[in-house]
Amino acid sequence: MQNTIIASKSVKGGGLGNAGGLFHALGLSRNSAFTLAEVLITLGIIGVVASMTLPAILQNKQNKELQTALLKNYSIIQQVLDRMTLDRGVRPKSSDFDYLEFAPEFLKYFNRTTMCNEGQEGCASKIEDENDSNNKTMIKEYLTYNKSRNVSTTYFDDGKFRTLTEYYMFENQFPELLIITVDVNGIKKKPNIWGHDLFSFQLLKNGKLIPAGTPNTNFANKDTYCSAGSTHKLNGIGCTYYAITDKSYWKNLP
Repeated sequence: MQNTIIASKSVKGGGLGNAGGLFHALGLSRNSAFTLAEVLITLGIIGVVASMTLPAILQNKQNKELQTALLKNYSIIQQVLDRMTLDRGVRPKSSDFDYLEFAPEFLKYFNRTTMCNEGQEGCASKIEDENDSNNKTMIKEYLTYNKSRNVSTTYFDDGKFRTLTEYYMFENQFPELLIITVDVNGIKKKPNIWGHDLFSFQLLKNGKLIPAGTPNTNFANKDTYCSAGSTHKLNGIGCTYYAITDKSYWKNLP
């Protein structure tokens, strides 16, 4: 209490009850304080700026998480193939697995998985495309790269399983083509778009695993298989190569 009294006496022009003296002591004038209108305007400006920048910040954060998850799953698939090589004595190749044979073999190297059947809860489901007689069946949960249509079931119908955090689908066209597709954050989490959180890899006849879209391979035509302007039913399958190698890829998602 003594300190308060001494301080008040040292204020030129009166004690604490004298507002003018207090403002003078603090180096302020009566006019230097914000009015209510000024405070509201400032808060409004802050709100507008936040509404403009926050979505971009959140989108960048999500894209970074998906990019990290893609690289993680690329590594996991490579490790599974390495384990299969040790167990089989030779590197697995696309020509080693007949129709529907690869997915069950691949599944053995994961813990806590659920093999998916048609219509099963937590798994992909089919819908009919009324506008395309050549693409009658599509996957309800997934869209192509530019979100123009649902993806075709063409390269997803030879086995499916889910882990705690991912969702795997396979295409096993013996002996030429073996596609491994993974939703890196699982089927229950958005965006569920090919080339955004859904990525495909190709196991070649020589046993090499490549990101789909790699030059001089099946899906290397970027204008068709990874394009903001493509309406192809497989638009997005060729994006994995660019998502891994192109530094600007994640900044320009449609």
